[in-house]
Amino acid sequence: MQSITPKIFTPYPYFCVNIFAQIKTATYICSVILKTPAQVDKVGNNIMARYTITYSCGHTADKQLFGKIDDRDNYINWCKEHKLCPECQRKLAAEKREEEYNNALKNIDALPALTGSEKQIKWAISIRQRWIDIAREYFESKGKTLDEVKDILLKKYSAEKDAIESSDCYKYVENYFMLLLHALTTQSAVFFIDHRRAFA
Repeated sequence: MQSITPKIFTPYPYFCVNIFAQIKTATYICSVILKTPAQVDKVGNNIMARYTITYSCGHTADKQLFGKIDDRDNYINWCKEHKLCPECQRKLAAEKREEEYNNALKNIDALPALTGSEKQIKWAISIRQRWIDIAREYFESKGKTLDEVKDILLKKYSAEKDAIESSDCYKYVENYFMLLLHALTTQSAVFFIDHRRAFA
């Protein structure tokens, strides 16, 4: 008669995993409530932690940090000395955009009217002026004035407009000549927004 060895069900692996999962979850909840490190591995790396950081502006904000404890402590100290809180950063960025827009309005009469929504146009006006400033700095470093280059570009554009606008290179902003040409001729606000990182 063939012997049959009964299969024995051992629940321990599942039980252990389940217990560990519960411990990890409970530890994380405590870390969020108490703002203490949630878990530390064998080499001293904190896997997850949430801190209330005091920034150089005096404001505080909660931020979740990862990595070694020493690195996080250094980051927190650096924020206290050198970094603005997220809200102050947003306000500063908004003020900078408004300043760029107001400066761009001073030269707007000599440039094509842009098409798009009110918000898109306002943003594109600032981007376009930044492109002009970048082009001016580049061409002056090469011994040319911006007006000299503008005259050459606009004459060529007027004579070969259809060919230029249908060319592949006109679809992108790959050099300073195209940067300036688009600033002088393009009317789509969306184009400036889509290519806003050109030469940034």
